[in-house]
Amino acid sequence: MVTTLKQTKFNVKKMIDKINDRGSSLMTEIQLRSHNFVASVQKMEKELIQQVKQIQQMKTQVLEEQIDFVDKTMLNIESMLTEVELMNASSGLQVFQAPNRIERTLNGVPSYTCFYPPHEDDAITFIPSQVNFSVDDGSFGKVCSSVCARQCRIVREGGCNDVGVCGTTVYFVIHARDHLGNKRSTNGDEFEVTVLVPDGTFFHCNVVSCHQSDDSLLLFNFKLLLDGKHIIRVLCRGVLVPDCPYAVNAKHGIEYRVRARSGAPRHVFGKEGSLAGELCRPWGICSDYQGHLIVADRSNNRIQVFNSDGTFLHAFGTHGSNAGQLNRPAGVAVNKNQEIIVADKDNHRIQIFAFDGKFIKMFGERGFKMGQFNYPWDLDVNSSGLIVVTDTRNHRIQLFTADGLYISKYGFEGVMWKHFDSPRGVAFMPNGRIVVTDFNNHRLVIIQPDMCTAQYLGCEGSKILQFLRPQGVAIDDHGNIVVADSRNHRIQVFSDLGELKAVFDRVITGDNHAQQMDRPSGVAVTPTGDIAVIDFGHHRVLVL
Repeated sequence: MVTTLKQTKFNVKKMIDKINDRGSSLMTEIQLRSHNFVASVQKMEKELIQQVKQIQQMKTQVLEEQIDFVDKTMLNIESMLTEVELMNASSGLQVFQAPNRIERTLNGVPSYTCFYPPHEDDAITFIPSQVNFSVDDGSFGKVCSSVCARQCRIVREGGCNDVGVCGTTVYFVIHARDHLGNKRSTNGDEFEVTVLVPDGTFFHCNVVSCHQSDDSLLLFNFKLLLDGKHIIRVLCRGVLVPDCPYAVNAKHGIEYRVRARSGAPRHVFGKEGSLAGELCRPWGICSDYQGHLIVADRSNNRIQVFNSDGTFLHAFGTHGSNAGQLNRPAGVAVNKNQEIIVADKDNHRIQIFAFDGKFIKMFGERGFKMGQFNYPWDLDVNSSGLIVVTDTRNHRIQLFTADGLYISKYGFEGVMWKHFDSPRGVAFMPNGRIVVTDFNNHRLVIIQPDMCTAQYLGCEGSKILQFLRPQGVAIDDHGNIVVADSRNHRIQVFSDLGELKAVFDRVITGDNHAQQMDRPSGVAVTPTGDIAVIDFGHHRVLVL
């Protein structure tokens, strides 16, 4: 028993030693973590305070510059008044020079600098973390400020930066940033955009949010009215953003005939295949305000998106009939919200996707009633969001709201004749009319806004203003009609009155060899006035 008691005593002392060792180790660990925690907090505190100081400095600098300019302007005005008083007190020609002196001085005073409220506000805030604080992810909080003019940028969307076509619309995106260069949400109230036209007049542009998922992006646009430089001035609370004033040199007219004679495409991209950027029997194409080219890659059952030069960006869609899946998509269009609208032809429905391919909604089903489809082939969307669809085997077009609600139709199948025989391409015209390619009747049908009356353009043949199985159709900013004259293997361009503008009937390849298109299908006009064509039989896109 004594031996057992001694062993017990030994074990108890050993446990006491272990507890003491364990306690000492834990205290050391706690002290170390506490030290590291305090050091991390102090580091984040230092960074956040530095950010506050940076914002203070930037805001103060802008305001001090405004004060300096106001002081200099006041000195100039006082000097001018002194000179004018001397002129008025003198005799001779100096009396008549006084008004000119006043005008010169006042013309040198920019209203956006002197007659604005302070160019900065006092918006500097600290937003604590809404979750439990963690050193590992630095979730201590963040410093925020208002929009900073000198951190913002403007970018012209689509095409080259300083050239435009007279009569076309140019689009710009403002990237709003705060004083730390971070994205800043805004409704655009801080910005003022003016455009000086070549004749010396100017006008203001509305600034609106342009991206549903990123409200730091703002859009403004305007039409190039005259030949010459259009000077754009973008102010944020009275301060010019970088790269302003910005100039776009407008040149008159789109020289379709010159382009057609040269035969040299601006870009050629795509080849037969199923990899990214490859195409298989594509049909539809459209262009958004940024110049992206969106292609219905029909036999690959997907939509592909490219830059204006043909660089592949992304694709979406798989074969099937579930929401978001596609079955031989044909027509494609894009609305002002950059939502992509697809004629899901063999699923007999219309689907709407976000620009990144996320499914939004769909409408329609197979049938012959209003709102139903029998192989919807092409579609277009106007600035009001209305959607027009060629309901091909029901031999009609149907008009819908942006939400897919049926409005009206044109065309029906009679005993002796048809308004349409398998209509294919469709496009809205600037005057509210709708132009449709009447595929088997080899003509264009131009439908009035009342959806009750129409006129016809062209007939079967291979001469000018004649067609063989016309397919896609598009309208440029001047109201000209661009037609894919499929079985004549050419593109024809007309005025809305039927006056021929140009015929694109050959393509000069890299080896200077003239090649014919093979059954061109979809066509689109880009923001820079280029014609994008689906060269169906060659599984490629031509930008003419």
